[in-house]
Amino acid sequence: MRKEFNYLQFKDAKLNKEEASNIYNDLINYCKYEEIEGYTETHHILPKSIGGTDEKENLVKLSFPEHLFAH
Repeated sequence: MRKEFNYLQFKDAKLNKEEASNIYNDLINYCKYEEIEGYTETHHILPKSIGGTDEKENLVKLSFPEHLFAH
């Protein structure tokens, strides 16, 4: 079962691009393999606007707070 993601811990963080990318990648990799209950939103790992597809490999189910952080 997935742990609740607290995106507020990053609210005032001054992250450089590499740090933010690492956190994002860790979140996506974690969410790909951990089941979630309740409300979810489907997130495109590689956005469609830059060539991403609707293929299963490019989609991950996120909770609302996870999705908010991912964007």
